[in-house]
Amino acid sequence: MKKLLTLLLFASLLTGCDQQILNYVDDQVEDTENPRVIKDVEYPEDLDLPDDYVWEETEGAHMWTEEYEDETDTYVIDVQYPQWEELDTLNNMVAEVVFDEIEYFEDSIDEWVDDEFYDNTDDMKSGLTITYELYHNDWDYLSIAFYSYIYYEGAAHGMMYTIPYNLDFETFEEIEPLDIFIDNDGAWLYAISEMSIAKLKEQLYEDEWVVDDWIEEGAGPDSVYYEAFTLTEDSIIFHFDPYQVAAYAAGPQQVEFTFSEIGALLKEPWASK
Repeated sequence: MKKLLTLLLFASLLTGCDQQILNYVDDQVEDTENPRVIKDVEYPEDLDLPDDYVWEETEGAHMWTEEYEDETDTYVIDVQYPQWEELDTLNNMVAEVVFDEIEYFEDSIDEWVDDEFYDNTDDMKSGLTITYELYHNDWDYLSIAFYSYIYYEGAAHGMMYTIPYNLDFETFEEIEPLDIFIDNDGAWLYAISEMSIAKLKEQLYEDEWVVDDWIEEGAGPDSVYYEAFTLTEDSIIFHFDPYQVAAYAAGPQQVEFTFSEIGALLKEPWASK
């Protein structure tokens, strides 16, 4: 999972400083293989289901929320993710997103927590919490936002960030922005950035959190700022984590564009939705 902005912001948290997001991010976090998902992920023959199979949009007979919990002397983990009956391949792919985050969190504790905090006697521990929201769920594509909250013991507060998962059932590959937008030398990115900045200023102005330079930087025409998106039946939603476009206290922000609203920027079939 890419946490390019979030990792840099954690560094500022642990030093007690709240600072504006940086212009460019050089480091990348490499995805790690998930050791807990033991079945091989292959093209899903198990998707050949009976005609009367119901694809549920909420928890029901064919979908449920799986929970994973773990607690040690130094941390607590509590995560949730969706799973489906008879869809082992899909289940593995979705679970892998969550367990990659768990593995990252476990491996990062020593880097972010000073040794002095390991021996204290209070009940405050490092922790990882993941919940999710289902934005779209049919046989065309699946769109999930996982909301991850990490706290490292000794920090002033934790950090939340959005992990998107958008799966195309025709190709069984994750949907990327350039699968949706006409590239045209990045013109779509400048257009989306301009419209996002306007919407964010309007939203944050209502809550008195607007800082023009902050919004214009964090929602600027850089593809890294638009990696976190989800899809509904007729719209795309871009997610901006705390500190990206406003102060932590303002919370996460999002902007939504209907496909009809931005149709000139879209490839088919998105332009026709």
